[in-house]
Amino acid sequence: MRDLKASDKNLMVIFDTATGSKIGYYYSSVTTEERLQFNSDFINEINKTKDIRSALEVQMNWAEKKLTGFREGDYCYDGKPISSDPENSNHYAGWKQLIRENDSDKLLSIAKILFGEPSFVIKEDSPNFFSKNSNGITMPGQRKKRNTIKKSRSIRTSS
Repeated sequence: MRDLKASDKNLMVIFDTATGSKIGYYYSSVTTEERLQFNSDFINEINKTKDIRSALEVQMNWAEKKLTGFREGDYCYDGKPISSDPENSNHYAGWKQLIRENDSDKLLSIAKILFGEPSFVIKEDSPNFFSKNSNGITMPGQRKKRNTIKKSRSIRTSS
């Protein structure tokens, strides 16, 4: 159920294909005005510069603006856990810049999720729309059963 009360502790989990891990990000709720401004900024940047890199910078700036933290234990630096929480002993003050420099694809994903088209239509009569794949990751779509053929091994005994 979606809570419509604004919060700075909304959680989204993104699967990191580079490491095979799930990273949780906390973000502040997006208002209608922010969504409209994001789209305006993005389109204006493309029209002004004709440069996709500049437009991607707009997306990363907005994602960084909405990002309020990450889940404990999801990031480390030089093998040591880091935290976005100032109260945590592992707090890393420059965590946003570190993510921007070394994990910018997540910022772009966050921008697309928060400001793009995060909703899609599903059939109400499809109760198994979300199912787990073989890696235990929830994926949209009904899970299809595969026909499996078991090979039998013959055992020879000596007489």
